[in-house]
Amino acid sequence: MRTRNVIIGAIVLVVAAAATTFAILDRQQPEGVQLVATMIPTEEIPANQLLDPLIEEGLFEEIIVPEEALLEGAVNDVRDLYGMKTTTVILANEQILRSRLTTSSP
Repeated sequence: MRTRNVIIGAIVLVVAAAATTFAILDRQQPEGVQLVATMIPTEEIPANQLLDPLIEEGLFEEIIVPEEALLEGAVNDVRDLYGMKTTTVILANEQILRSRLTTSSP
């Protein structure tokens, strides 16, 4: 019975230590680094693809990157994608640039 209590106590300590470590690492941000949002597709999008149906499918995801990793002209809000279509292929997990989009109106 005593051995079982020691094992349970050890497991509880390991889990608590792991949870604390993850919480600390999750909150760490290097000093002076600004984080910004950008949009990426979770799948490759072909050229001339209307984006509205893909938005409805949930194909786009917001990610947070250091400001210096943000590409110039990157879309940072899914609402900016409504009414747009691609002019070139956009790869999965690639930042979506406004220069690679056009309005979908005729």
